[in-house]
Amino acid sequence: MVRYLLESEILGEANIFYSIFRKDALTQTAKAYFTNGAWGCDVCFCLAFLTRYDLIATDEVLFYKRVTRETDNEHHADPIIINNPHKRSFPFNRSFEYIREHDKATKGSQYANTILLVMIYRATISFRNKCSGRLKFLVRGIGRYGYYIHKAVH
Repeated sequence: MVRYLLESEILGEANIFYSIFRKDALTQTAKAYFTNGAWGCDVCFCLAFLTRYDLIATDEVLFYKRVTRETDNEHHADPIIINNPHKRSFPFNRSFEYIREHDKATKGSQYANTILLVMIYRATISFRNKCSGRLKFLVRGIGRYGYYIHKAVH
């Protein structure tokens, strides 16, 4: 469960949606956590399911995704390369809402406290990523400002 939560959303955490479920299991999951449209609620719904039911996985291909690129076909799909996926995280400005939804989704499960701690940890990463981007922008801005001051003085 922790490994699942530590994966960046961009790597497809919610792809569990594209599975075969027993109707009763989905109905019970929806009663426990009905998505409200919050950011990341698809991931939270999958998490609500995972904390209540076992997932059975197979290497056998059961579904084919529709062809989306000219180079893809039903026998071969070129990999989609995502640079630095672990440096990406959920948007920091959605942290409180996202953590709250994770908490709602796992309420009453044996994983609830662990998941809360993992999500707080991930929020710190999200904050670091947000600050890192702004720091680069600030440093570039200061550099440009200094250049213009230097030019104006000389």
